[in-house]
Amino acid sequence: MASATVGGVVSSAAQWEKGYFSITDDGLWFLSSKNQQRIPIESLGSINKDMRDVGGKQRMVLVLSHVEKSNVTTSLVLCPESTLEMIENYLQRLFEKHKPAINLSENEKQILTLIYSGVDFASIENIIGISTDELNNYYDRLVDSRLAKVVKIRKEIELTPWGVSMVDKISKG
Repeated sequence: MASATVGGVVSSAAQWEKGYFSITDDGLWFLSSKNQQRIPIESLGSINKDMRDVGGKQRMVLVLSHVEKSNVTTSLVLCPESTLEMIENYLQRLFEKHKPAINLSENEKQILTLIYSGVDFASIENIIGISTDELNNYYDRLVDSRLAKVVKIRKEIELTPWGVSMVDKISKG
């Protein structure tokens, strides 16, 4: 079941489909006659087994948590338990191989959580009580460790003497 939940909400379009589940070095594929979905390895957040109601019976499934278009999404794999165990072990090894190796400080943990919650740069500075330069250093570390990516660069500017002169003319207007 690809994209069973999106952003913590059960997807109304999600339904079990008979098909293939393929694993490559850079991604996972859900393949059926109706659907082809790829999950890049770098989008994986967690891999767990859990009991779920499937056709009125409790069955063990593999729960794959991943990020899709900035939403945490959960996809499910159902197969015989012996195969499930083998897939889980292989995916855990693959996940560990690709997972960024970083020990986060308390500030970095708080910054990650605030970014995930949608808090902007200036608000993060105020909440944590750090300067713009300090926050930029934290951001660089998070980007370098592949926990974040740069989506926008904010410019800080200072007026030249011509700019100051223009403001003087505007204010006398």
